[in-house]
Amino acid sequence: VVFFIYFFAIYPIFQSFSKEKSRILFNLFFSVITVTNTIGVFISLVQFYLLIGYRVFDYKGLLIRQGFVESRLFGILASPNYLSLISLIVIIFLVLKICSFEKVYRYISIVAIVLNFIYIVLSGSRTAFICMMIAAVIYSIVMFYQKGNIKSLFKVVLAIVVVLFSYKAVNFTSEQYLHYNKERLEVQDKKLENKDNNLSLERTDTSEENISNNRFAIWKSTASFVPKKPIFGYSGGNWYEIGKKNNPDEYIIKEHYLTHNGYLEILFYNGLAGFISMGIFVLSFFISMVKRIFRDKKEDLVNKDLLSIVIILMVILVSSLFL
Repeated sequence: VVFFIYFFAIYPIFQSFSKEKSRILFNLFFSVITVTNTIGVFISLVQFYLLIGYRVFDYKGLLIRQGFVESRLFGILASPNYLSLISLIVIIFLVLKICSFEKVYRYISIVAIVLNFIYIVLSGSRTAFICMMIAAVIYSIVMFYQKGNIKSLFKVVLAIVVVLFSYKAVNFTSEQYLHYNKERLEVQDKKLENKDNNLSLERTDTSEENISNNRFAIWKSTASFVPKKPIFGYSGGNWYEIGKKNNPDEYIIKEHYLTHNGYLEILFYNGLAGFISMGIFVLSFFISMVKRIFRDKKEDLVNKDLLSIVIILMVILVSSLFL
């Protein structure tokens, strides 16, 4: 119901905005996200520096991890994957906007980029790393397509190398810091009754035998529910209660797992009605953006706002395969 109200009542309002008003809305929206997320990232990095890690119960009574626990910086959110992906979106926004900022704001933006980048590395999110590489490749392709010279291609390759080198450098430096504070971490492990060794940033919850971190089992279990309520699904808020009545022995019910796949989740929560409407919305939006890039190419324009939207959309689409 919320989807349909948004698509047919609220979304069309934005189409009536002028280009100037749309740009103001775009900048304001991502500026708020940038400020709030960077504050959260800063607090999370302080938790890592102080080697603070703990487990608490959320409002649903589920045990969640925060701070630096099990070789990952969860930080202030229960999911390091989501916080790291928002950090990546913040980096994309700032990198493509930084040239238009005044000098003081450029320095602040550089600090924000560095903080968010460090968090992505410490979060141990493989999804964020994959999305970071895809974002760099898309940026490379579009910039080379629009400028079409060897110089732009060299800059792009250099940018990708710098990203990889910086990722490894942050990882190595953090590992050394953890080894230096070995005794403090061992004390923390005992307090948390944590059997996993978080003296390094090596993930303790994955292995060659379980490379998906239980995702394959979760997806299979979720998919088994879909045929029973294919049209409108199980609802986003009450899926667990409804699923428990239908099949209490199913894997996601016994373990209380979320779907870990945005496409399957929409199909599970909202059925074909929600899945098809969302698919039409996203595809039409993406196609219109690509057409605009081709149109700008003919006019020798480089629209960085448009490029950032396309890259951010791709980050969301790719990360939704795993989250």
